[in-house]
Amino acid sequence: MRFSTVAGSKGSADLARDVRGFAVKLYTKEGNWDLVGNNIPVFFIQDAIKFPDIIHAAKEEPDRGFPQAQTAHDNFWDFISLNPESTHMALWIMSDRTIPRSFRFMEGFGVHTFRLIDAKGKSTFVKFHWKPKLGMQSVVWNEALKINGADPDFYRRDLWDAIQTGDFPEWELGLQLFDEAFADKFAFDVLDATKIIPEEEVPVRRVGRLVLDRVVDNFFAETEQVAFCTQNIVPGIDFTNDPLLQGRYFSYLDTQLKRLGGPNFTYLPINAPKCPFHTLQQDGHMAFINPKGRVNYEPNSWGGAAGGPRSGMIQKMIILHRTRVRLPFGRLIALLLLAGLLGGCIYRMNIQQGNYLEGKTVDKVEVGMTRTQVRYLLGTPMVPAPFNKDRWDYLYYFKSGHRLRKPEQRHLVVFFKEDKVARLERDNVPNSAPEAPDQGPSISKFPKI
Repeated sequence: MRFSTVAGSKGSADLARDVRGFAVKLYTKEGNWDLVGNNIPVFFIQDAIKFPDIIHAAKEEPDRGFPQAQTAHDNFWDFISLNPESTHMALWIMSDRTIPRSFRFMEGFGVHTFRLIDAKGKSTFVKFHWKPKLGMQSVVWNEALKINGADPDFYRRDLWDAIQTGDFPEWELGLQLFDEAFADKFAFDVLDATKIIPEEEVPVRRVGRLVLDRVVDNFFAETEQVAFCTQNIVPGIDFTNDPLLQGRYFSYLDTQLKRLGGPNFTYLPINAPKCPFHTLQQDGHMAFINPKGRVNYEPNSWGGAAGGPRSGMIQKMIILHRTRVRLPFGRLIALLLLAGLLGGCIYRMNIQQGNYLEGKTVDKVEVGMTRTQVRYLLGTPMVPAPFNKDRWDYLYYFKSGHRLRKPEQRHLVVFFKEDKVARLERDNVPNSAPEAPDQGPSISKFPKI
């Protein structure tokens, strides 16, 4: 967990009136999840292209190098006056929220709208909150000035002392959950980071807790070198089309590449997952963990340690032949098995490269599903019909009868209306929603595949 000021350089006073970063790296059984937010639920801008400008405007003025660690200066006000979407954030940043009594009395927010996706592919919008168990408190301005003069490291010292004495800071993780029906009727765009969703309309559901029960062993290794990236998520959590969030996926990675010297920052102990992980990525500046052996690609057929963490089945079949087949015609049997396996691999490869799916998977698609649910089930569609974003085409295979019979190639077209499935067509057999408008040629007019 990392708290930070935004505008101030290292060594600046803790109680400057400024936004506080509230970033958490969760080491899960399926990888790392980085929830990178602030102590304010909104942000200045909607368009990520403006991010460098708002940061420059909030920092010290470049010709003089001050004021330090506070945004209330002429450059900042000039930027705000020319970007009216920043007004909401400006009201928050000039409030007592930005001079909290302590980090222990500070709320945290994920700011953006994310998605939770269940095992069936159902998507639910979510906003993440951190609620301090001690409640939320702030100081007043004259107290902040006195504390800064007496102890400019007050926040960090307070947090360190509390943990060291066993008075562990604690927060509860809360969720605001809502569906697309709520999003459609809400007064603002739920993907707009300059707006909030009032807790009176969508209450925060508390689902977990976070306890800080130890301090770092080395500040540089565990605080300076920690790399938070918004694109680090785990299964069950997904992104939305929030344009500011989309921009952060690129900017955070680019920042870590420059700040930590290259792509291998993910191997640093503070950034590496705690669960078992296997990768064939290698080389690059300061590569201190490289896979052993000859293989740096997959799939491969080398098997064993040489084949990497997910070596192919072909080598296993060869090993089976060498160790177990003792009959005179054993070599012939092994070769036949190998040929069958190769044929199956080639067939499967063609299936995957051609966007083929199994019929039982295709059957799960229903009228009324959202684009996200369809993409979750079927993956990325083939090249869409020209100039028609509301038509998605898929190829799939349907197997019936004897198990050796070749699967039949079939074609599915999904038509959308207002981002929901309005009509499905499978092999010239239309399905549902007769009121759906004509959104492209039917399968009967589609070129034979």
